[in-house]
Amino acid sequence: MDKKPVGERLALCALANYYGRDVVSSGPTFDRLEKLPGALRLHFKHTNSGLVVKGDKLGEFSVAGDDRKWFWADARIEGDTVIVSSTDVPQPKAARYAWQSNPEATLFNGTGLPAIPFRTDAP
Repeated sequence: MDKKPVGERLALCALANYYGRDVVSSGPTFDRLEKLPGALRLHFKHTNSGLVVKGDKLGEFSVAGDDRKWFWADARIEGDTVIVSSTDVPQPKAARYAWQSNPEATLFNGTGLPAIPFRTDAP
């Protein structure tokens, strides 16, 4: 395990939360969900200079309808939001990001910090 990125993130948290420094200490965090026809718009806090994709494509998103069956979703960034949809879920109601063991981080903020895994439905 590479310990340097973990140490750097902990240092940023300490600087921001305990020493009162004005530094970005968090990656994007889910804020709210907006329903669109056949898709969901996911709003985020802590985007700091916008959302960016690291890697070939924006991945690790899944959606479910009323039946709570999860399917991998297509995702794209629009400003400080992500639009998710799947042909397998014509009326999506909930979304998840990086909700599995050992996910690959693909969504980051403009300062290079990764998004925190989340789910929009109740556990």
